[in-house]
Amino acid sequence: MEISSKFDHWLTSRNWTLHPHQRELLSYAARPAQLLIAPTGAGKTLSGFLPTLLELEDGTHTGLHTLYVSPLKALAADIKRNLQTPIDEMDLPIRVEDRTGDTSNTQKKRQRAEPPHILLTTPESLALLISYPDAPKIFSGLKRIVIDEIHALAESKRGDQLMLALSRLQSLCPDLRRVGLSATVDDPDAIAKTMAAHPDSCPILFADPGPAPDIQMLIGETPPPWAGAGAAYSVPMVLEQIEKHKTTLIFHNTRAQAEIFFHHLWLICLFPTPSTKTKWVNISCHITSTAVFEIKFLLLNYPLFSIQASIPPTFSSSSITDILQLSLYFCISSKYIPSFNQSKPTWSLWFSHFISLKISSQRLL
Repeated sequence: MEISSKFDHWLTSRNWTLHPHQRELLSYAARPAQLLIAPTGAGKTLSGFLPTLLELEDGTHTGLHTLYVSPLKALAADIKRNLQTPIDEMDLPIRVEDRTGDTSNTQKKRQRAEPPHILLTTPESLALLISYPDAPKIFSGLKRIVIDEIHALAESKRGDQLMLALSRLQSLCPDLRRVGLSATVDDPDAIAKTMAAHPDSCPILFADPGPAPDIQMLIGETPPPWAGAGAAYSVPMVLEQIEKHKTTLIFHNTRAQAEIFFHHLWLICLFPTPSTKTKWVNISCHITSTAVFEIKFLLLNYPLFSIQASIPPTFSSSSITDILQLSLYFCISSKYIPSFNQSKPTWSLWFSHFISLKISSQRLL
């Protein structure tokens, strides 16, 4: 399979070029099973979906074409947003939807009657979907299944459940092609055996690991405290590194540590001091309750703030709960003017479930 002129033009317009492993995986699109092992940031997702987008480009396929399975529903939501960008910019006739515990019953019912071209789901939701009497009709046009982060599922009960679902899908769609996406693992052959449908084999494609990592210790002038503080002492130093790089990922051991660190990082961005001069940066935290928590903090401690929230057109039911909570807190005090709209967010801070908040220190009359 070759890249079409439309895709080539889109890549050129963004000054992008495909990695060797992405082109190689595209050439293996007809294989019954294929495993890609690549480090984080190597474009695994685009590698898995590129054959799907090219096959659906002409708009002749009806019904479900590709099934994407992720161990996390939040990851499925991220993938949906990332897929929608090239689809919208190239005006492709492709419909992408997700199906998780947050999906409304109305949408789930519609998906069974009119399946999208690409469905993003989790092992549990897939197990329920194949249990319906009309499963043969739902999956009648299924051509490919992409399993992301398969290394996180392979040695668990969720992985066993997924393999049973795969067997069921294979019986419904004998020509189903399997694609596994995995980070670096100790035993790639074991993952490949999990992916393969007997008696087929599952070749393994190893992506170029790229340059060797540059590992350094961040050492500041202020010594860390003996205990506690949630690494708050290091926030100015970390923010300085964020400003020096285009993209920065910060990992923490626990959810609590991530929330505490994000809280301090966010406050420094909002209220820089002479010792912590910083420009405005976009920061995000993949924690469900963070947005509501930070707004409560602002309302209680900084009463002279106007807050605007921009909500994407599609959000989950748990996001609606967050939005209702935000609305309640906005309306309690007349000092706040809520402004919700369905436009796509283009600025400011990103929070869980893609709630974007723009905060300014403008005094309200």
